[in-house]
Amino acid sequence: MPAATRRGSFGSAAAEQAAASGEGRSARKRRAIIDAAGTLFLRHGYQGTSMDEIAARAGVSKQTVYKNFPDKEGLFTEIVLGTLDQAGEPFREQVEQLRHTSDLPGDLRDLARQYLGTVMQPRVLQLRRLVIGEAGRLRALAESYYQRAPSAPSPRWPAASVTCPGVACSTRPTRCWPPATSRS
Repeated sequence: MPAATRRGSFGSAAAEQAAASGEGRSARKRRAIIDAAGTLFLRHGYQGTSMDEIAARAGVSKQTVYKNFPDKEGLFTEIVLGTLDQAGEPFREQVEQLRHTSDLPGDLRDLARQYLGTVMQPRVLQLRRLVIGEAGRLRALAESYYQRAPSAPSPRWPAASVTCPGVACSTRPTRCWPPATSRS
């Protein structure tokens, strides 16, 4: 099942899956809050969404919303970072498997296509735009987003440690190609 369906879909598919999986009532309410908030944030923006609207759309009391999330910023942060983690999760294992590939160029192309298909999904793009728009007010979120995003090698994304037989690699993955055999 695609990552966007499991978490961060903000739609009824996630709520239905939660109910079918035997998730408890509190977890279902939390999921309903996240789905409602995600939909409203995408529709009205961070500033244009109120906790009252989130509670009403989720079908819970405002007290229940605050019981699960300390404030609107905490809820927005949960949605953004949760979606980012879900979008990136399938790729972490694939990046690790690149260490053992016999077809690095082909596997990198496949990985890039899958990655672009994930990060170019409309909801992921909309959330990214919201984070950029709110970066001045929500600096901690913007910083966390930047640190977690799989755009550069990091301990979470060990691309720099991929070893390529016959290739002279440095700590910068861009220097790993072309293969040493094609250099003069």
